[in-house]
Amino acid sequence: MESEKKSNGALFGSVVIIIILLIGGFFILYTKLQEIKKTQDANQTPSTLNQTVK
Repeated sequence: MESEKKSNGALFGSVVIIIILLIGGFFILYTKLQEIKKTQDANQTPSTLNQTVK
C-alpha cells in the first residue's frame, strides 16, 4: 500500500489569509490615524496654538 502523504496546503492557505488580513488591518488603521491627524492640524488655528503654548 502507498503511504499517505500529509498535506499542509490548508494550513499554509490559512496562514496566508491571516497575514493578508493583518496587513489590511494595519493599513486601514494607519490611514485612519493620518486622517485624524490632518483634521486636528486643520482645526488648530494660530489663536488656539497661542493658547496651548501659554
